[in-house]
This record gives sequence, C-alpha cells and structure tokens, in this order.
Amino acid sequence: MVARICKYCFSATLLATSALTTTAFADYTGTGCTVGKVADFIYPPRNCAYDRAAPAMHGPFQLTVDYNDRSGWTIDPKYINELGPLDALSLEFAFGSKTFRAASTYGRALSNDVFFKLSAEYFAQKPTFNFISGDVEQWMGQWDFGGDIRYLVHGQLGIDSFHFGLQYIKAQNKELPDMAYVAGTDIRHLVGGTEVGAALGVRLQPWGTGYFDLDLFYDENNYKRQFQKDDDAIGFGAGGAFHQNIGEKFQFVISGVDRRPYYEYVVGVKWIARHSLGSLLELSTYFSTDGGDVPFGKENRLGLGLFYSWGGDMYGAPVVYHDPLNRGLRQEIVNYTNIPAVRPPQVLVTSDEGTF
Repeated sequence: MVARICKYCFSATLLATSALTTTAFADYTGTGCTVGKVADFIYPPRNCAYDRAAPAMHGPFQLTVDYNDRSGWTIDPKYINELGPLDALSLEFAFGSKTFRAASTYGRALSNDVFFKLSAEYFAQKPTFNFISGDVEQWMGQWDFGGDIRYLVHGQLGIDSFHFGLQYIKAQNKELPDMAYVAGTDIRHLVGGTEVGAALGVRLQPWGTGYFDLDLFYDENNYKRQFQKDDDAIGFGAGGAFHQNIGEKFQFVISGVDRRPYYEYVVGVKWIARHSLGSLLELSTYFSTDGGDVPFGKENRLGLGLFYSWGGDMYGAPVVYHDPLNRGLRQEIVNYTNIPAVRPPQVLVTSDEGTF
C-alpha cells in the first residue's frame, strides 16, 4: 500500500514539476535588472538575469539509510528540483517497519535577499504504549505544517542571515477496545498532541571555514486527556548548529534542538567523494539521539547518506566546502528548500486510561 502511494505521488510530483518548470522559464530572457521594489518581491519583472549557477550541493537527489534502536531500519529517499530560477520543490518518502513519512517543501526567492518556504508532511510511527492490562503496539499518525522566511544580510561582518519560522502539528486520537485485567476493566485511549511553535534564528560566520546557526523557540503542546491529568509542554527552548570545514572535501557538523515537546542532537561528517564540472557526489555518516514528551522515549540513530547533484554549470569550477555560503540565487533557493520548515523526530502521542 505504501509503495503504491509513493509511486503515484512521485509520478504526480514529476508531472507537476515539469509543468511548472516550463511555465517558469517561459518568461525568462535574461538581460539584467535588480529586483528591489516591494511589488517585485512577489511578482518579479520580466527580463531579469538571475544567477544561472549549478544546483545546490544537497540536491537534487539524496538517499539516507539509518538504524534506530527503538524503531529499526528506515530508508529515506528525497528528490529536490528547481522550478525555474526562483522556485524549488522537494519530495521525500521515508519508510521502515515502524516509520512512514511523506513530506514536501516548496521554496521561493522573493528577491535576492528574501526567501520563504512552506512544508507539509504526514508522519506515522508504530510505538509501544504501556497500559495496566498490557502493552500495545499501534500505528499513530500526525499532520505537520510549517513556514519560514529568511533574510540574507550583506556587508555585516560575521552575520549571514536571519529567519523566522512557525509550525503546527496535529496528531490523531484513537480509542482502543476496553480490556479486562485481574482487578477490573481497563479503558484505553491514545491521545494526540496539538502543537504550535515559533522559531527565531540567526546564522553567523565568524571565519571563512565555519558557521553557526542559533535559534530561540517557543512551543505549546497540549494533550487533552479524559482520565488522567492533561500533559502540556509549554515554554521556551533553544537550538544551535556548527559546521566546520576540514580541508576542501570534509565538513564536520554538530547540532542540537531542545524544544518543549522534544529534543534532538546530531553529530556527523560529510565528504565530497567526487566532483566534476556540473556534478557532485557527497557521502555522509551521522549519529543522533532524540526524546522528550514522545512515545518512544529516548532513541539512538546511526545513519549513512548519499547526496548526488547533476546537470550543473559545465563552465563553473567544481564545488568544494570552502566555497562562499551564498553561491548564487538558484543554489540558495534549492539549499533553503532542502531543509523542511517542520520535522519532529517522533509523533506527539501519549496514552490515557481509566479503570473500573
């Protein structure tokens, strides 16, 4: 069933991508102007020469395979495509024995300095829930929506960009059949959370070979239980990431997110295995741990990733990690779209029970 859904969605996305790409390039003739007026942010004027550089380093295709000590193996393919010089679209399907994720992000450059993106996904997992009458494994899903706007800063020493994001998560509720146990009857419910969150962040580049992402979060996640006390997670959190180049072909990455409903910490290394004019092959490995007010509790994950880009600028130099962060408008929008505006590590579901 999941494979059939993936096949149809992937085919539909490629068809839509093809149509939108044709439309996007229809008005492009390219002879130089600057997008600056407020109206031009949304409706760019014709005959503007936007950057024609190669796609971003993390696209247009990537494949991640990881092992989780709580949910087993997961295979996660992702495709990113440009929809002309100003737009990009990503499509992702992750599947495993206890995980399924279908996600998409649309990104657009409103100007050379202002970008926005919208993300939507259906995310499902099969955790084990503990009840007095016994443990139950149950598939539970949720809908995740997010938006983000980013502003690039030029001429400010050490500051690359600012961003502001919002997310909304709604997990499903489910009533399980009543179950008899030695002291009576167990009434069992699974309660999905309703989460609203905001993020405000800045990217800093104090030296040429490394940069930092710093974020402040505010979240309200509510579980409306019937029998037990409501379990709410409300308040501020923080996050950060550090990318450091090691030569031209290696990059060390460490990141952490501590939000009220969940946390996630990641450490990894990326390696440019091969690059040539117009193409790039990256390999990566990472370790992550996450948990919080989530059904699996703490889990550890070890993964391998492959990133392949093709069809780029045949006249440009091969991409290396020492290249500037801002590598042109089209690279920027693909890179920006590759990172979804919402992506919780686990479904926000908890148990609720009463006995008589």
